[in-house]
Amino acid sequence: MNLLSPDKSNMILKKYHLSNKLLIPGLLLSYGLNEIVSIDNKYKRIGINFVNYSNIINIGFHSYVSTSAIISDYIKPANLSKGLRASSFGLHALAICGLCRYFKKNK
Repeated sequence: MNLLSPDKSNMILKKYHLSNKLLIPGLLLSYGLNEIVSIDNKYKRIGINFVNYSNIINIGFHSYVSTSAIISDYIKPANLSKGLRASSFGLHALAICGLCRYFKKNK
């Protein structure tokens, strides 16, 4: 399994299709939980944070695998493809870390 080409791994594609089914329900759950104005219980806050961070990681993973599939389909030169895959991986990792950090700051 190559980290830069997840669209060529059957195991990752199975996880990708499972994550596809969790996108909208997870976002709706996250939206609903964040509409609760006053959260006094520490354990409820931990649960809400878990749902939100899970959604961030799920969306980032889904986007990364989708982008990798697009690169495989449309970019044929090997050197350009490798460069785009590396930049896609880096930018998706940066976006996930940035969203988690932003969410942690604005609790």
